[in-house]
Amino acid sequence: MSATPLATGSRSGSPKTSASPPDENDPRFEADLLAIAAEYQSFYRSDGTTFSPFDCRAPVHPAQASRASDGGHGRKLYTLFIKDFTAYAKLSGVSAAASTAIPLHGPVRAMPQIIVKEAWTPVLADRYREECRDKEGKLPSYLDHVTVDGKNYAACELAALFVMYRPERPERAVDDGWVYGTVQYDVGPGDRDGQTRFTPRVTSAGKLASCARCHREAPHGRLFGLPKKAVEAR
Repeated sequence: MSATPLATGSRSGSPKTSASPPDENDPRFEADLLAIAAEYQSFYRSDGTTFSPFDCRAPVHPAQASRASDGGHGRKLYTLFIKDFTAYAKLSGVSAAASTAIPLHGPVRAMPQIIVKEAWTPVLADRYREECRDKEGKLPSYLDHVTVDGKNYAACELAALFVMYRPERPERAVDDGWVYGTVQYDVGPGDRDGQTRFTPRVTSAGKLASCARCHREAPHGRLFGLPKKAVEAR
């Protein structure tokens, strides 16, 4: 875990990060990424439980603190959603029998593996109610608090989805079998009075330098395996 305190989010926006060159946005992968954004919450999470965000009372799920100090992942709280959880857990020596709780559709169903890092801007836990809870234009977080350097943080605003996936046709892959992408949500008025619409928008796609640079160091063919806390829990 990073020794650098997390930069906290608020209504004024996301924490500042160091400047880096913009990533590409290859339109060939936009449909895939939007399909993933629509279905990823049906995947298994890295703690082995499914996410139940809106239609029933959801359990509190563990979160992780990003070790990155800058860049898109930098200083965020996150949780992982994994399509083929059994195969992913095996990378870390964990035997886990898992199946998707909700049937998948379209291109997502045919993709062999998908990893989605759902990243949230953090806020000090004692500021959560004032800055985040039930605020218009914000998706609710069901993540547990995370302690970093003695300070307790809560997930405040959904920052982005960081996606890597194996396409159905391997020849479409751009980095050792994988495609990378990021998705953010535009906030606008919904169809009914008083409702808010969250529309996913692909902000980068392809062989993203910021993703490929980090995942080249991963020990399992661009994958890092389960977070340490998830392995210890099993």
